[in-house]
Amino acid sequence: MAMTDRVSEASAAYFSESGQLRQQLFERIQRILERLPDPELQDLPSLDDLGLLGEIESRLATQAASQNAMGRALLRGHKARTQLIRSTDMLSIDQVAQLLGIQPDSVRKRIQRGRLLAVKQGPSMLLPAFQLRDHQVIAGLGECLDALNDLGDWTRLDWFMMPHPDLDEQIPAECLVSSPELVIAAARRFGRHGGA
Repeated sequence: MAMTDRVSEASAAYFSESGQLRQQLFERIQRILERLPDPELQDLPSLDDLGLLGEIESRLATQAASQNAMGRALLRGHKARTQLIRSTDMLSIDQVAQLLGIQPDSVRKRIQRGRLLAVKQGPSMLLPAFQLRDHQVIAGLGECLDALNDLGDWTRLDWFMMPHPDLDEQIPAECLVSSPELVIAAARRFGRHGGA
């Protein structure tokens, strides 16, 4: 084989590899740009090449940090809910209906009207057992739920199950039977100030 043929072969192989590398790089850049929302692309064309790469890197880093923070927050929330469920006696809608001597649909209506607290756990709704005594809903529960109405169901459950300074660090769910007026007042203060 002549020297010129060997050079041509080597050159063709180089350009073939180079073309593949370029294609791979273009595909990577395209995937990177697809991760940026359209509004964030508007000011990028005005940047020089180094500025463009720096800006893309910065935006991707911010996006990754945000997603990681969100992921960590979601995981913390999941762990907190799991711990709350484990530390609280929970009942199904059917169990509450049986204890109150009513139909499950009536329990669902009470939940919707804010007369009973329920939290969603997977496909099920669970109700904290502290809401019931002697086959009845505890007096004062409705007023507490009204006062905490702007909070999510998990936050309200947490409020009922955590020691509260207005109640000498006692747990509101435990005080509701003996001192409903104090718990209602604490719920109103928290609903106005603590939940904001």
